[in-house]
Amino acid sequence: MKIRDGIVAGVSLGLLGVFSGAAEAAVDFNKQIKPLLEVHCVSCHGGKKPKGKFSLETKAGAFDDPEIINAGKPGDSVFVELCELAEDDDDVMPPTKEGLLNKAQQKLLRQWVQEGAKWPAGVKLTAQKKARFVKDVQ
Repeated sequence: MKIRDGIVAGVSLGLLGVFSGAAEAAVDFNKQIKPLLEVHCVSCHGGKKPKGKFSLETKAGAFDDPEIINAGKPGDSVFVELCELAEDDDDVMPPTKEGLLNKAQQKLLRQWVQEGAKWPAGVKLTAQKKARFVKDVQ
């Protein structure tokens, strides 16, 4: 009995380790990041005169200054820092009046930068209107 109990306990602990250490799925730029940036960021950080002289319309614009989006280093990325600021901070992005990112969206952007901030060649972002259910759908 003791041998069988030991084996069951060992297998259970091993499976627990496998499942608890399971990595999150890789971020998909086109399905997850592009829509988020187009709705929340590009209306201000795009066009001929992007705010802060920071454009998120193209890969070249987004990565023009490595301190803003430091691929692989979300802790050293101003982009991530500004998105994660408290809502009462004057520098939070997007600004409170535009609608803050929720925790899941912040985590997704952090993960994207951690994974290398991959941006497929030739992909250009365009501002998209944020749907307001009561106003736009009903």
